[in-house]
Amino acid sequence: MNLFITSKSPAKSAKYLSQDRLRLNKQILECSQMLANAIINSFENFPKNMQTKKRKEFYLPKKVNGDFYKKTHVNHPVSKWVMQNERNYRWTYLFFYELCEIYKKLRGKNHGCASDENDDKFFYGVYFLPDAKKKTPFINCTPYKDLPVFKAYKKHLANKWK
Repeated sequence: MNLFITSKSPAKSAKYLSQDRLRLNKQILECSQMLANAIINSFENFPKNMQTKKRKEFYLPKKVNGDFYKKTHVNHPVSKWVMQNERNYRWTYLFFYELCEIYKKLRGKNHGCASDENDDKFFYGVYFLPDAKKKTPFINCTPYKDLPVFKAYKKHLANKWK
């Protein structure tokens, strides 16, 4: 579970992954899981009387098979970063959106994680998170801790996907 953050810009980070369909597919899946984690985590913090089946249907995203996403890797540093505030979540959503657009151009169809219904839920999920004046610094979850984040992820991708 990771976000391959190669640029401050979500669009540029997505474009960097566009050369390899496996990377692109995997990153879309991981983004959707982290966005879902943030929404589920927020939903679970609603008062119990507000956690109705109807609200669950309305707010929570579903996988391709129709099951609701379940929280996964919630203690991973990048998952925590996404859930931390609305700015981090928004960056991740924009990255997800750009990845999905690239996927659609390459494959001629939407990625399974990018249904219209889920896109709405991921888009509006930002409103469940704490406000922030600015995004917190990106998390470097690569073996290259001595490098700046963007360079570390570029090096990691180059070495991981040879």
